[in-house]
Order: sequence, then C-alpha cells, then structure tokens
Amino acid sequence: MKKHILLATLILFASQACKKLDVGLANELNEQDFWKTEADAQAVLASCYDNLGTADEFFFSESLSDNSFTRGERLGGVKQLGSGSYDPALPLVKSEWDYRYTAIRKCNQFLANIERVPGLTPAQLNRYEAEVRFIRAYSYFRLATWWGDVPFFTNVLTISESQSIGRTPKANVIKFVVDELTAAQADLPANTTLAAAERGRVTRGAAIALKTRVNLYEGNWQATATACEELIGRAENGSYSLFSSYAGVFTAANEYNSEVIFDLQF
Repeated sequence: MKKHILLATLILFASQACKKLDVGLANELNEQDFWKTEADAQAVLASCYDNLGTADEFFFSESLSDNSFTRGERLGGVKQLGSGSYDPALPLVKSEWDYRYTAIRKCNQFLANIERVPGLTPAQLNRYEAEVRFIRAYSYFRLATWWGDVPFFTNVLTISESQSIGRTPKANVIKFVVDELTAAQADLPANTTLAAAERGRVTRGAAIALKTRVNLYEGNWQATATACEELIGRAENGSYSLFSSYAGVFTAANEYNSEVIFDLQF
C-alpha cells in the first residue's frame, strides 16, 4: 500500500512540474509576453532612437573633417582617424560597425513585430514604421559612407545567416536608403505639427533633409536640388529658416530654433 501511495505521489509531482516548464521568467521580458501594448512598441522605438548617435560618436566623427583637431593618443584612436593613419583594428572603426548594425537589428525586430500590437490606429502604425525606417536608412547610409559595399538585410537574421551573409554593392544600399526616406516622409509629421513633448522625433523635414545629404554625398546634383526644393517654401513639409545669430544656433537657450531640422536628444 505504501508503495502505491509513493508511486502516486511521484506521478502527481512530475505532472505538476511539467506544467511549469514553458512558463517564462517573471523578471525577464520574452517574445511571447511582449508586443502586447503600445507601451511595448514605444519602448522598442525608444531603443531604436538610442542608436541614432551618442555625443562621443558624433564628436569623434568630426575628426574626419576640418571641424575638429586633437593631439590626444587616447579616445579610441580619434587622432589616427583624423589623420587618416588608421586600420580596421582601430576601436572607433569597430565600434561604428557594431553600433550601426545593432541599430539595424533593432529596427528589423521592430518592423517584424509592430503589427502584433493590438489597438494601434493606422496613423500610429504608419508613423512608428516611418520613424524606424528613417533610423535604419540613416544607419545604412553611415555604413555605406564609411565602408562602401556592406552586408545588407531587412529581416531579423539568425546566427547562422549572419555568419554567411555577403556584401551588397554600395550603389544598391544607397538606392535603398533614398527609396526608404522617400516612402517614409509621407507618414511623418511636419515640424509645425509636432507637440513639444515629441521634439527630437523624426519629422518629414528630417527625412527630406537626410535624403538631400545622401544625394549630395553621391554627387547626384539634380536629385539634391529637387530634394532641397521640397523644403524651401513648402509649408506642408515643415517650416525652417536661418537663425538670426550664427553663434546663437549652438546655445542651449536657442534649442529647437528655426534653423534646426533634426537634432539628437541627450
């Protein structure tokens, strides 16, 4: 009799234990329990924005231009970057590559899952997607500008896929960037309709301005002029003008002034 009771107890314990094997950890997010609310979508959207740029990344990149000069030997190799005496082992080069592909993966994950969120209006969905497409396009623009031909993908790669993907010609990547920005701008708000609490989010004018810069870098002069004309005197795309003081453009007191098309938030 005791053996039967012990056996029954073991069977009951085992059956109860098996029921809990598929339960996610209570203190960790998982794919099954996420993408349930608009707050979930906004959290991932904010994470995508995090990879638009950092203060260090922005100012270190200026070493490639005449806007900055450094004699320091530290800072991840910014002196070598500025002088053109660097190689692929330079920390700044590797960090730029990693940073941009982290942004792209985040954006691909967002675009693959955003439609799972219930209750979003078509306008909300379109705007969220347009913002993320802008961020992804900007990331590919940076990569193509630094490296030329780069690995290109718009889906969430598996580990095995990431280990075998080749490089896509720069011209194809740039075409994708321009096409994405053109498509995204229709679903983005003009800066004149942006609420104060939303300052720093991508606008229609930002998409047009980035498209202008991409065409300028590629020497597509007519496309550059055409894109510029989308901002000049076109109220539906936003309102911008030169600020009265050049020095004043860069002061905190004049943040969000009329000359600012898009700025990073810190």
